[in-house]
Amino acid sequence: MENSPNLRRANIFFLIIMILILVFGSLMQAFAPIWGLVGTQVLLLLIPALIFLRLSKLPIKDTIRWRWPGGRLALLSVIMGVAILPFAFWFGDIFIQLFEYTPDLPPAFFPTTIGQAILMFIAIAILAPICEEVVFRGIIQRPYEGFGPWKAIFVVGIFFAIFHLSLIRLFALIPVALLLGYVVWASNSLIPGILLHAAYNAPVVMVTIMSSLRPDLATEGISSLAAAGVSLLGLTIALILFNRYASPSPPPDIPTQTFSLHIVWPVFVILIIFVFTASIEFVYGRFPELLTTRELQLSAAPWEQPKQWQYELQNNLGETVGAAECQMTPGETTYELNCHVEVDAFSAELDHRDYQFKAMTSQRTYSWSSEDLFLIEAEIIRESDFDRLEANLAIIEDQLHLEVRRNDVVVDELHLPPNSLLVDEWPWRLSALPFSISLGSEVTMAWPAYWDTEDQHSIPGYEKTAVIIRGGEPLATPAGNFISWRVTTGQNRIAWYDVEPPHTLLRYDDGILIYLLK
Repeated sequence: MENSPNLRRANIFFLIIMILILVFGSLMQAFAPIWGLVGTQVLLLLIPALIFLRLSKLPIKDTIRWRWPGGRLALLSVIMGVAILPFAFWFGDIFIQLFEYTPDLPPAFFPTTIGQAILMFIAIAILAPICEEVVFRGIIQRPYEGFGPWKAIFVVGIFFAIFHLSLIRLFALIPVALLLGYVVWASNSLIPGILLHAAYNAPVVMVTIMSSLRPDLATEGISSLAAAGVSLLGLTIALILFNRYASPSPPPDIPTQTFSLHIVWPVFVILIIFVFTASIEFVYGRFPELLTTRELQLSAAPWEQPKQWQYELQNNLGETVGAAECQMTPGETTYELNCHVEVDAFSAELDHRDYQFKAMTSQRTYSWSSEDLFLIEAEIIRESDFDRLEANLAIIEDQLHLEVRRNDVVVDELHLPPNSLLVDEWPWRLSALPFSISLGSEVTMAWPAYWDTEDQHSIPGYEKTAVIIRGGEPLATPAGNFISWRVTTGQNRIAWYDVEPPHTLLRYDDGILIYLLK
């Protein structure tokens, strides 16, 4: 094979690339996500590919099929890259709904300046198509075509999908990976693959940039069955026209051989790497509580001066139903949080059913130790036209004792561990978390009154759960646009914090009410 590496060398090259990405790519992107993307493409893909071709004494242009395919094929490649996007998103969303999680990204991945946005666009929409196509369709696919173009397109398409080391992204990538392999083979040119890849990546990165810089303008995605149908129709028409003008690559002149262990052992190692990383992603994404191994620890309290925050309250249908005002007062030995909450009568959707909630007001006072921010005292009074609930918490014999009264009658008493959290106080206290994507902490979450959907009234209780720092997310609030940390506790309680210290609570969703910073 004068213009193609042999199969064994191509597989070893792929394994080397995977190890480079796993070790050095992960470090670079953890240190500086956007610059890490640039470094990954240039330093860990393109330069190793050129070194490999040089050491193999292969002519670069002929090996990677670097030739102009003609204006019509180039244009059709761009059209196909845009056309397949809605179908790939819809196909990938099927598995997101099946697995019930999405991968977490660090806040630094989301650009906050025009310069960062331009750099991200260059990395994803320009460098990634060039560097990844040189590696996969330029080098690795060539020797596999000796076993037939369709086998090569399928095998290298799967390689390309698992190269991204994500179980969730695997399924969305497979359709476009197969299409990339086909257009390069059918045109006998790498350039249609680069153009299609760029046309696919560019809208994705533009949506990411827009949602980062202006999350208030974010719209619903293009993932729908109708969009997928239109996508396939446009793609089919473009493919028919593409085939009319294409000249497929001649098969490499390789000797007849079988997939012996001598040849394919690197592929087995690559599959082991992928299964390992995909398993970690799945467990962390779907069952993060299984990986929590430490008790909750908070960093130094972030408030040196008194603070005051105002929140707009919405139900989970997006309707404004009230307001809240909270004040933080630092002291010598304690920090005190006072919140006054007024909520109008409203409807909310729980477990796919509509429920009616009565108007109420509440006054909440919490005291935390300045040493470790453990809860030491709390008083909660909630009143409506039909009900008055009072809860008092104090430390008794190294435990938290919570007494709940309804209409001056004791309804329950709870004895809790000293590091417990209370619903409706923890979002402010966890502003002191040492924010980084981590496996989280085990906690006891207690509630003086939580809505029981079966009996349709509020009940006290507690549960063992986990505080999980999930990653970054662009967020729009009445106070403005932010890049935030997202923190979850239990099944339906989520808080979002400004990434900039002192990590102000921007949004809190308790499953029924949503607090939005004003």
